[in-house]
Amino acid sequence: TTQFISGEFLAGSKTAVITGEPGSNLRLHYGTVKAGATGGMSLSCVSTDYLQPVDVTNSVATTSGDVIVESGLMRFSRDSVWTNVAHVVVRADVEPKGRLQLDSAKTFGRDVVVRLDAGAVLDLPHGGLMKCAELWIGGVKQEDGVYDAASLPGVITGVRLALGMGWMTVV
Repeated sequence: TTQFISGEFLAGSKTAVITGEPGSNLRLHYGTVKAGATGGMSLSCVSTDYLQPVDVTNSVATTSGDVIVESGLMRFSRDSVWTNVAHVVVRADVEPKGRLQLDSAKTFGRDVVVRLDAGAVLDLPHGGLMKCAELWIGGVKQEDGVYDAASLPGVITGVRLALGMGWMTVV
């Protein structure tokens, strides 16, 4: 088990207990990480290849920080619960473009703000139910309504999203 305040981490297959002050950030490059973040710690994926993703597995985090996919693929397993995260950001300004895959729609709490760059992808589990406070795509706040792979091709995959009463819902 390794403890970080912030910095770079070339994971491989490691277990990390992540703690940090608000504003600190741990950038993960590849591999499998069991991460338990507290405080205001943020977690970033900077994978350079979709074949070498950052896998966050078997973790519970109480951080009020952010989860950011700067590039490549970041996956959260079904047993990962990060319910206090403030923002989920998936960027697409460098190759490979950011892609976030969630095996559980309940990975993040209902107060999360989701921001997807144009060209970024959010993979949601089939049949899941996900809620968020706001949904932004390409810098534009989305209106309340229903969103799915047909209405947002290439951005949202697999399931329907409904944004109503300030909450995004996967149905």
